[in-house]
Amino acid sequence: MTKQFLTQLTEEDQLLLGVSRPAPFAFADKVRFAELDPLNHVNNVAYQIWFETARVQYFTAWGLSNYRLDGTEPLLVIRRGETDYLKEMKHGEEYVVTCRTIAYRRTSFTIQNEIWSNGRCCTVYLGVVVLLDPATNEKMPLPYEFKKKITEIDGARFTPSQ
Repeated sequence: MTKQFLTQLTEEDQLLLGVSRPAPFAFADKVRFAELDPLNHVNNVAYQIWFETARVQYFTAWGLSNYRLDGTEPLLVIRRGETDYLKEMKHGEEYVVTCRTIAYRRTSFTIQNEIWSNGRCCTVYLGVVVLLDPATNEKMPLPYEFKKKITEIDGARFTPSQ
């Protein structure tokens, strides 16, 4: 890999690094020894940490939260998460983690993360994130600017309640 780790990648960068489905937000990193399990491949907890790292950077870049706990920003709560492990990963392997919002409702949205290495998608995560009002802990609507960004940049679609 020629790019720095943990630095946002362009679509072109992602394509050069073997990501065949580039996302609006992505960065590169590599597997560390501490992320391995006794079978000598990446522990499932490490993937969740990688996805969380991407989500935090993504939410900050997209203007949803700077993670100040002063009551001025919504609380971001993962309501549900689902991970598909498609290919094992090993120590020292370089990878790209991608992030995008694929759908949204009034007070929640579905985020998708993927891990790519050596031209293959290794892991896919889908999570539903709910926004809560910091004063009341009640659900709150997605901010207009965030909805605009995820629609225009990520291609997310509004999905009304059933």
